[in-house]
Amino acid sequence: MRHQYSILYRPEPEHNDGLFHNVNLRVKSRKELIVRCRKGYYAPKF
Repeated sequence: MRHQYSILYRPEPEHNDGLFHNVNLRVKSRKELIVRCRKGYYAPKF
């Protein structure tokens, strides 16, 4: 692996329901790139 990037995701509005939310990450112009990321996240429950 030559490069590694960190991306921050903050949903608007923020979810506070404790449920799993899907995240879809796509690269528009570079078809040869391989993207590895989580399928989603669990929102905090307040």
